[in-house]
Amino acid sequence: LSLVAGVLQAYYAVRVQLDASLLRLLQQEGLQGEDAAQRVDQALHTAGLRRLDAQAPTRGWDARWTGMRRLLMRQYAATLLQFAALLLAVLWPQT
Repeated sequence: LSLVAGVLQAYYAVRVQLDASLLRLLQQEGLQGEDAAQRVDQALHTAGLRRLDAQAPTRGWDARWTGMRRLLMRQYAATLLQFAALLLAVLWPQT
């Protein structure tokens, strides 16, 4: 259980780090709000990671923030689960 939780936590840690890097780059470019959302969609389309047409409406910044917070909360939950599994394994009475 601890190993699975650790793998999940590592996956979410990478995703959260990508979001943090993306926000840092957008801040350096001086983009905020819908301009930042449009820039992200444009970059995703250029990289081939966005299936929709480049002219399709952008996903709102509020939805992006919600997704970023959800990833962070999932990372916290996986970390807590990993810690609880390790604690249980150490403290479980050995017979």
